[in-house]
Amino acid sequence: MEDHYLQTLVARALIETLDVKVRENVLTPTQAQFVLSKFYEAVPKVFNASVANTMSFKAKMLTYNYVDGVWKFIAKDFGMSINNKVYRTDFIRIIARDADINGDVGRRRKRKI
Repeated sequence: MEDHYLQTLVARALIETLDVKVRENVLTPTQAQFVLSKFYEAVPKVFNASVANTMSFKAKMLTYNYVDGVWKFIAKDFGMSINNKVYRTDFIRIIARDADINGDVGRRRKRKI
């Protein structure tokens, strides 16, 4: 499970900050490892204690595209269920960014459905 958290922006920022502090002799490598181990202990506890939501959605996709790590979706007749509470709208635009900012992002053309 720890490998998953290594890929998050928060973990990357923490690791980078700890590396800088070790290079500047503010922290010893042992202290940096201790902080990182506490992070890995805390994250699953927080998720297990506070993240208990379930979500699903359904829509008729009009268009979507993916350019430079950004997804854009346009849909109609959108329905979303969060913890068994249903939300509906006639039209929705969703913009989402890839989580992996270092990944190879290519340009893809818009596709109409």
